Amino acid sequence: MTSKPPALTLATLLSFVAGLGLTLMVIGAALGVTGSGEGSNLGVLFAAGAILFICGVIAWFASARPDAAFDDIDEPHYHGHDDH
Repeated sequence: MTSKPPALTLATLLSFVAGLGLTLMVIGAALGVTGSGEGSNLGVLFAAGAILFICGVIAWFASARPDAAFDDIDEPHYHGHDDH
């Protein structure tokens, strides 16, 4: 039986893409605040991070479908503890 390690799933890779975009946005904002870079380069860095973040979140949402398995708190579920 061969299975992929959990680190190589599609949801994990898409979350890494979104995380990389968020990291680029934070680095661009930090460099902009400190005045360490040129304005146009920082804008491109921030825009690339925003695009990666948005694409990663949308792709994750489309592949993981968290809205399809929404847990309704009003519907009771059997948890195996009814015998007490």
